[in-house]
Amino acid sequence: MKNAELILKFMFRAAHSLADYEKPHFHYWTVEAAISGEIRNGMIVDMAVLRTKLQTLISPLEGKYLNDVTTLAPAAQKAPTCETLGSHFATLISTELQSTFAPLNPSVHLAWISVAIHEEDKVEMGAVKQWVD
Repeated sequence: MKNAELILKFMFRAAHSLADYEKPHFHYWTVEAAISGEIRNGMIVDMAVLRTKLQTLISPLEGKYLNDVTTLAPAAQKAPTCETLGSHFATLISTELQSTFAPLNPSVHLAWISVAIHEEDKVEMGAVKQWVD
């Protein structure tokens, strides 16, 4: 069977501050996850089930001040940036893929994660794409 990538995109609005020089301020954040694997029975995984599972990982951050969210990885809570949030989401998504989807398709894995930060008008300031080994 051929390998393919399924790319899902999520957006949430949350505040953060960096170091002691910034006041808390809101941004829109975009998370993209590329799920790779063999196509089995016409799909890598059930996209609807995957979207629901991943949304439950991202939704709790909506409207929050990320520096105070204790469920974030320590580095992401201390300095919520595209880089630290990317690592945080990569860990969560990889764990979810292994526990929920790997029993049905052992080839499934997170290929890469991207986190972008946007101004309040949704203009993108920048993004980080991290490949997962």
